[in-house]
Amino acid sequence: MNTFKNFITLSVPMMLMLFVTSCVDKDFDEPPIDGTDPEITVTHTIDQIKNYYVLGTAKALPDSAVISGIVISDDLQGNIYKDMIISDSTGGILIRVDISPLSPLYGKGRRVFIKCAGLYISDYSGMIQIGIKDGNAVGRIPSVLAPDYIVRGMWNQPFPVRVISSINALNPNDRTNQNISVRFNNAHFTESCNTWADVATQQSGNRIMIDSSGATVTVRTSGFSTFAASFIPADTGTVEGILQVFNGTFQLILRDLDDLKDFSTPPCVSAQPVHSIQELQSIYNGTAINIANGSEIEGIVISDKNASNITSKNLVIQQGNYGVVVRFLTNNTFNLGDKIKIDISGQELIKFHGLLEVNNVDISLATLTGTGIVTPRIATLADINANGQTWESTLVTIAGVTISGGAAGTYDVGTALTDATGTLPIFTTTYATFAGNTFPVTPVTITGYIGDYDALQLNIRNTSDVQ
Repeated sequence: MNTFKNFITLSVPMMLMLFVTSCVDKDFDEPPIDGTDPEITVTHTIDQIKNYYVLGTAKALPDSAVISGIVISDDLQGNIYKDMIISDSTGGILIRVDISPLSPLYGKGRRVFIKCAGLYISDYSGMIQIGIKDGNAVGRIPSVLAPDYIVRGMWNQPFPVRVISSINALNPNDRTNQNISVRFNNAHFTESCNTWADVATQQSGNRIMIDSSGATVTVRTSGFSTFAASFIPADTGTVEGILQVFNGTFQLILRDLDDLKDFSTPPCVSAQPVHSIQELQSIYNGTAINIANGSEIEGIVISDKNASNITSKNLVIQQGNYGVVVRFLTNNTFNLGDKIKIDISGQELIKFHGLLEVNNVDISLATLTGTGIVTPRIATLADINANGQTWESTLVTIAGVTISGGAAGTYDVGTALTDATGTLPIFTTTYATFAGNTFPVTPVTITGYIGDYDALQLNIRNTSDVQ
């Protein structure tokens, strides 16, 4: 009997708890979808914290200082690296953090709080930034210390976007104009159908945007960004991004291609298929394009990867009086004199430092069809200097030339050709099998293909080219 009474006594509160719990809306118990802000008192605006900045030095920020802002950067596409940019109503500032990617923790639209004790403020080429002390500059906050300095708040918060009617109306030396989110309406680019960066070398690209007033601003894109090889649109639209400064000039940083709005698909594909190297050269219009589907070229390999004066990912083929460089994604197996056919449908046609190339071709698209011989064009150095742009990537033979320069009389860096009509550099890689060989001191007859690296040059394949 007592046992039963105890059971009843214990069960009634439990039943009440179950009843109350079952009546509560489930969503009430879950945290809000956008998270919560910590109970931290903000002491300074971003503009006020910039008052501590002194040109050319790293200055400590007050231990009691706390700033807050909304993250306006996004590094998931690789155009921003280990930098977090935050903004409040007074402006923006860059925080250097040794984390990549940052966006999963501190994504665009998240409010963050920066505890300034132990942090310093300085600049890089005029762009103000915060981090740990590194001489007279600031370095990145170590990843293990980031939670001590950066406290995460709510997600999906709006941030100010300044509409710019003319970049010329802004002063790059005004600190309120840097590291802010901006929008340009009715803007266009001067290099439509070019890529955003130099994909062949993964070097950053500087592309020119013209705003609605006709003023220009440089759009800076990392060669490591996921959209580096994408084409620049050809028409007019809205451009958003982060406005930064570098040595007294503005730079616009795109977070991703979603920062381009109201642009149509650019006409960056050749109109008709091409079936020869001559046709391929004719479709290049000064900017990178994709080659139309159904295109293929055939030619004889005139480069020699075995002597290593060209990387094994590249080769030069010639068909009649026309030649082109083909850059493969992996090492190729073709030898000097091989005749090959290449499906170039959809491939990219670019100029790399002045030299026309079919870029990033899968090796499976190239097929060996036989062998052949190319008869070099007989020319003087004056002929080559006058016609080199047309003759590029084709074989020439020059008689009565003298080789000079080099390192201790070898083919290594700095050799040149001279005849009665002019001069021309010889290109030799430091890893060519003959780089350390001495060259003849008497006049020779030399054969090679015409190259270009911001200026014309002659590439010999091996020492058999020097007679």
